[in-house]
Amino acid sequence: MTFSDKTMYPVASINDKDFRNLTDTYLDAVFNPLVLEKEEIFLQEGWRYEEDLKDQSIKYNGIVFNEMKGAYSSPDRMLINQIKGALYPDNSYGMDSGGNPEYITSLNYEDFKKYHQEYYHPSNAYFFLYGKLDILDFLNYLNQEYLSNFTFNNVNYEIPLQKNFEEIKNVKGVYGINKEQGEENKTYLSKNFVTGKITDKKEVLSFMVLERVFFDVTGSELKKRLMNAEIAEEIDGFYYTVGQQPFFTFLARNSEEKHFNTFQGIVNEYLEELVNDGIDEELLTGALNTLEFRLRENALSPGKGINYAQSVMNSWLYSDNPVMFLSFSEEIAELREDMKKGWFEKLIKKYFFDNKHAANVVLLPSPGLEERKSEIVKEKLEKIKNEFTEEEKNQLKIKNEKLQKYQTEEDTPEKLECIPVI
Repeated sequence: MTFSDKTMYPVASINDKDFRNLTDTYLDAVFNPLVLEKEEIFLQEGWRYEEDLKDQSIKYNGIVFNEMKGAYSSPDRMLINQIKGALYPDNSYGMDSGGNPEYITSLNYEDFKKYHQEYYHPSNAYFFLYGKLDILDFLNYLNQEYLSNFTFNNVNYEIPLQKNFEEIKNVKGVYGINKEQGEENKTYLSKNFVTGKITDKKEVLSFMVLERVFFDVTGSELKKRLMNAEIAEEIDGFYYTVGQQPFFTFLARNSEEKHFNTFQGIVNEYLEELVNDGIDEELLTGALNTLEFRLRENALSPGKGINYAQSVMNSWLYSDNPVMFLSFSEEIAELREDMKKGWFEKLIKKYFFDNKHAANVVLLPSPGLEERKSEIVKEKLEKIKNEFTEEEKNQLKIKNEKLQKYQTEEDTPEKLECIPVI
């Protein structure tokens, strides 16, 4: 499970032996991966130059490279990337954790290994155990089999906070559509605000409530006003809590750039009315009830161990309190009282009117963009191929032959015996 600032490896089983087997498989893969010894795995899973025998050209190939090329065909993915890039220009939250295919091919094998050894290291690992197991025995096993094989890595893994902006940003991005498609009503309009820190539990729960008030309740007033203005085919919004600085988004899908001022005006007018006149108490109560039900539902779901693990990481990674988000009754009760005292209205004013750490992001359709990108890549590869020395050509041939052999050879009986069974 890949996030902007962490990778999680959930392992679960109702069988003790199976659980230990799975744990061994994952821990061995994380801390002792074969990719550190075999470049063929990097070439297969990451990226490589591949000869095209038909026209004697070269092309890029690789599982992750191809997956991310596919992901970048999604306008929603492109919008999120543009929003995060605009709001967090100075730290890793502005980057795509899956990898931008345009830059994946600049990663070399040696840098990949160095990155893995620095960051996928026990010194940077957090272990979460849940269920009916002997925790001390399990921790002893983790230490003896894995952790004791490493020395402490004295690296500062902390991600710096993005500094607040002095002015709201205005950003435009593009996404590809087919040349045959029309550009009409294919623009995305969004208003985005960084809203404090993830470790401010009360504010986090409050924005979860506001998300429901604005977008989820039946007959949402904001959605109704925006739809009545006939500026977009779909109105949406969300509260994004991945990372230590969450953001809140107001979104109009399938619109036109010329409608942005109308979109912004309606959103601002609605929010201003809420600040001045107050939010309907019945509406807030309903949203609070829904949130509380969903939080309790998560605690009872079959996958609650993973839910707990993700909740723990939402605070543990940025504070010394790993259990912050495992309880919520006290805060919900406090919000029920505070909503009568203008708490939510003050929050709206603080973050949607007095807050400059924000970005207006417009995503425009671009017919034939992917074709133009492909042509640029083709020209780039042609130039690279022409500049290859004879030695580099031989090395490329040897690497691809080794990869082909690796992919086609059968595992030995000794290797197969390494796979644990119950």
